[in-house]
Amino acid sequence: MATFSREFINRLKQQIDIVDIIKNYVDLKKSGKNYMGLCPFHQEKTPSFSVNPEKQFYHCFGCGAGGDVINFLMEIDSLSFQEAVKHLASSGGIELPDGSKVDKSALKVREGIFAANELAAKFYNYLLKNNDCAAEAREYLKTRGYHEEDYDNFKLGYSPDSWKSLYKFLSNRGFSQKILLKSGLIGRSQKGNLYDKFRNRIIFPIYNHRGEIIGFGGRALSAEDEPKYLNSPETKIFSKKKILYGINWAKNSLRQSQEAIIMEGYTDVLTARKKGIKNVVASLGTALTAEQVRLLNRYTDKVYIAYDADAAGNMATLRGLEICRKSGLKVAVIELPADTDPDEIISQEGAAKFQHYQNQAKDLISYRLDLILAEHSLQSPAARLEAAREGVKFLATLDDSLVQETYLQVLAEKTSISAEKLQEEIQKQRSIKTTTENKNFNRQIKKSKQKSPKALQLDWKLLAGLIYNEGMRQKLMSALKPEFFHSETIELARVLWSDPSAPTSEILAEVDDDCQEKVSREIFAWEKKYTQEELVELTRRIKQRSIAEEITHLINLLKSLPREEKEVNLKANDILLYYKKLLGEERRSRNEG
Repeated sequence: MATFSREFINRLKQQIDIVDIIKNYVDLKKSGKNYMGLCPFHQEKTPSFSVNPEKQFYHCFGCGAGGDVINFLMEIDSLSFQEAVKHLASSGGIELPDGSKVDKSALKVREGIFAANELAAKFYNYLLKNNDCAAEAREYLKTRGYHEEDYDNFKLGYSPDSWKSLYKFLSNRGFSQKILLKSGLIGRSQKGNLYDKFRNRIIFPIYNHRGEIIGFGGRALSAEDEPKYLNSPETKIFSKKKILYGINWAKNSLRQSQEAIIMEGYTDVLTARKKGIKNVVASLGTALTAEQVRLLNRYTDKVYIAYDADAAGNMATLRGLEICRKSGLKVAVIELPADTDPDEIISQEGAAKFQHYQNQAKDLISYRLDLILAEHSLQSPAARLEAAREGVKFLATLDDSLVQETYLQVLAEKTSISAEKLQEEIQKQRSIKTTTENKNFNRQIKKSKQKSPKALQLDWKLLAGLIYNEGMRQKLMSALKPEFFHSETIELARVLWSDPSAPTSEILAEVDDDCQEKVSREIFAWEKKYTQEELVELTRRIKQRSIAEEITHLINLLKSLPREEKEVNLKANDILLYYKKLLGEERRSRNEG
């Protein structure tokens, strides 16, 4: 598990302020001795994400995420432990020690993919600018208003209509088949032949928020080539649902304006940037994901959706908009003329025309209500009744009573049904929802109690204390064994006992999310640092409990033995001797307290 020296990791965490690091991702506000903010790992409206600068630890009381500064970087940027340490040292201007034992096997694939992507982008870009094979691509881009300076600014490229051009280029520069296959740049056919994934396409490099190329998008030049837009497959560094195209260029503008404009495709974003609209990103498809919304939440509190008319009204898009709303973001929808998109509006009519449509954007609630009403003619009582029922279902999901009341009046006016009657229906809907939520909550509570009996509280408390207090571990752990812990906690104990000098970050990196949640929650529950006396007492109690459980087990075993067989009687004698030994240990353990 070890990579860098333990002394270096501990020194690194001492020199880095966790609050300063997390502030780059979360808007934190001082609250007593802690800092609070909206959790970057799940959607929420009320801050439950807490950072304790004294303990150099974070914990979300909503989703349970928690750990130290290294764990935070690992989780939020999808980094390995080694990468998080290197990134943290770099951001703090701290030199890595000579001879650091970096686990090359864990880093090789990721670093290889990054390097392959970087060189592939240069290969594609060079061909677009210089090679005759890209003449059609250049002509197409010219008709869309892109020229050579744009090729350089956005690293645009062209993948030739060839099965192995990129493969040969990268192979000749030392990249292994393993790295090329894992990068998603190269594929393998059913017959085992390797081939370039992108062929005869205009290439758009896709960057993460740090400006590193993590994947590619390719637009087909031939109508026969499907799909029209092809993205890199999922890799160790690229996940389509977690990234927003253009976030690397837009992040500063998002923070300054506190507004994000979400478009649909690559050229929408690039055209907007060319014309001076900087706070733009694309969702690489119409449906926003929870991960993309969390990424937006780091930088802004309001989003404008600027999809084409067909995409803006489909159910997948509406689900994405609801994710935005429920995360606490203010959402507005820019309605463009039919059969147009942002690229077309901005390139043909100018940025001012697009901003005119933006100024007329509807807030999400108005937009959703208008869609519901537009689906019905409202000319007959039956149509108005159906529109009212659908409108009531939607309005019942709103938590803000003033907002709900405002749009209730609109619905009443459009359907010719009294606001009082509609309000009664909303109350019925909310009552049904509350009853369902209460049942689910009670089931979860019951399930939680079944999984976390009182005996487990001691386990989590001591294990969290041992993990957090690296200096006290060795002495206390010598009196215990992993087998002293219960089935829900024994795996964490085994990780800890396998390497007692491991830093907190490494231990948490080895266990699952549920275990991380329980440990970080327990650490935050302590109002002060664990004292040696408290940990000693917990150690004594768990040791005594383990002895008592073993004694009970032996008593039950003795009761189950038949009396007549000599061999069994000899076994019983052995058990009794062990039982006597345990009783002595139990008395000594009790006297130690």
